Amino acid sequence: MTEPKHEFLAAPVSARPPNGYSNNTAGPPQPPSPGETRPARLFEAGVRIRRTGRRSRVGGALVEFTFVAPLLMSMMLGMLAWGWALHDWLILTSAVNTGGQLLAFSRGQTSDPCATTYSAITAAATSLNTANLTISYTIGGTTYTTNSCASATLVQSATATVTAFYPCKIGPLFTPFQLPSKISEIIQ
Repeated sequence: MTEPKHEFLAAPVSARPPNGYSNNTAGPPQPPSPGETRPARLFEAGVRIRRTGRRSRVGGALVEFTFVAPLLMSMMLGMLAWGWALHDWLILTSAVNTGGQLLAFSRGQTSDPCATTYSAITAAATSLNTANLTISYTIGGTTYTTNSCASATLVQSATATVTAFYPCKIGPLFTPFQLPSKISEIIQ
C-alpha cells in the first residue's frame, strides 16, 4: 500500500493500529474489569447531561403541537374552502362561456335563444346547484333577466352578453358573496 503524499491527510500505514481502528487503542473500548475504576470521560458526562435534560422536556413537543395544531387545521380548512370556491367559479365561467357562444350562433336557429342558452349553461354546470344561478342576458343593449327572449332581438354584428352569479359561502369568518362570470360575444 502506498502512503499518502501529504502527511496531514492520513497517518502513515506503519503508525496505524493493526486492527484498523483510527484511535490509539488496540480495539473497541472495553468495559472495566471488576474492581477497576476509570474516570468518566468528558463526552460521557455530556451524554448524561443531555439525557437528563431530554427527560425533563419529554412533553414539550406535545404542548407545542397543541398550540400549533388548531392554527394548521384552520389554515388547511381555509385552503380547502377557497379551493372549492375556485372550483365553483371555474365551472360557472366555463358554463357561461358555453352559453354565450351558443347565444352568439343561435340567430335564426331557435325561437327562444335565451331559453336555449339557459339550457346550455345548466347542462354545462353539472356540479353547481342550478336553482341558485342568477342569469341575465344583454342583447343589442336590451337586458333580459328572465330565461326567455324573442329571436328577433338577435341582430347580426350586435353584441350579446351573458352574465351569471352563483352564491358562495366560504366559512363562518367570511361574508357570503356572489361568484360572477360574464362573457360578451358578437352575434353571427
